[in-house]
Amino acid sequence: MDNWNILLIECNPEDVRIWRRALASPSPLPATLQVVERADEAVARLESHDLPLPSLIIFNTRLPKRLKTPEIDSAIRELRRKAAGPVLFFCGSDDKADVERAYRGYASAYTRIPDDPEHYAHVVRATLEFWLTLVQLPRPYHPVIPEDVPH
Repeated sequence: MDNWNILLIECNPEDVRIWRRALASPSPLPATLQVVERADEAVARLESHDLPLPSLIIFNTRLPKRLKTPEIDSAIRELRRKAAGPVLFFCGSDDKADVERAYRGYASAYTRIPDDPEHYAHVVRATLEFWLTLVQLPRPYHPVIPEDVPH
């Protein structure tokens, strides 16, 4: 079984703990979790080779307004240029416009963060089990995406 690199973009320490616990139990999943607080920080650290290339990128925010900024659009676009693989959005919003914006952008999947912490932990574990054990992820690589090709 491969050991996958996951890049989690999340600034809430409690949510980071939920993701770490989900990887570790009830049985460990084959992944290493790298955490950064902001998408632009992830881009900078990937450019400087301070982070390993991820096979899976997870953007987690309880604040849907964070999805509505040009900076996020630009940073996520740059992340897709730096590393191939799915981008999963976990967000506190179930507003249809937020969901559509994420998919029009770069989301491979969009999940609303449940209000109940136990349910959230269950959703995180189920998501990780699906993406790490059932889906065939690419080995980390730098995709070749020309600047003028719409994404």
